[in-house]
Amino acid sequence: MQQENSIQEKIAQLQEQYYNNNQKKSFFTSSQKLDCAKHITQNISLEELLRKTFFIKEHSNIIITDYLVFKTFANPSNYEHIVNYTIALAEQCIQNYGSYQLHVYLNSFTMTAAQRHSDIIKIFCEKCFRKESKLFHYLEKMYIYNYPSVIGAIRKLFTPFMDKEAIGKVQLVSEKV
Repeated sequence: MQQENSIQEKIAQLQEQYYNNNQKKSFFTSSQKLDCAKHITQNISLEELLRKTFFIKEHSNIIITDYLVFKTFANPSNYEHIVNYTIALAEQCIQNYGSYQLHVYLNSFTMTAAQRHSDIIKIFCEKCFRKESKLFHYLEKMYIYNYPSVIGAIRKLFTPFMDKEAIGKVQLVSEKV
């Protein structure tokens, strides 16, 4: 827990440093948030950030994803690496348990975040939610928690990149389990 607070404090310090050096706009722009994310990855190793964002729940086939950390460092220059890291976790679950589940916590996720990170969402959907993908067949379910009220609109943006069967594997959960 101490280590988790440490990384969050370090991220907060780096964000403050970035906005002190780059005038913070009253309305954040996507490019400003993405530039800040690059600043964070220049100062904290991507591997450390990935371990805090995507991890396997102990003794299970459940992969947990924390958007609150993800949004601080994800940017187009590391999208492919992020997806590959997540795929490696799924493959580890498949090897150990024969399947995997994704549990995605979307605290503070917005429509603008969906647009800003649409490329990584598309990459992930194409690699994991297509029938041709090995990962698709081993996915038991994807649970989405703390989703925004505009989830319907966001879902429509990404369903073209998913097979219909995959859409049935996505379950919105109104409260944490």
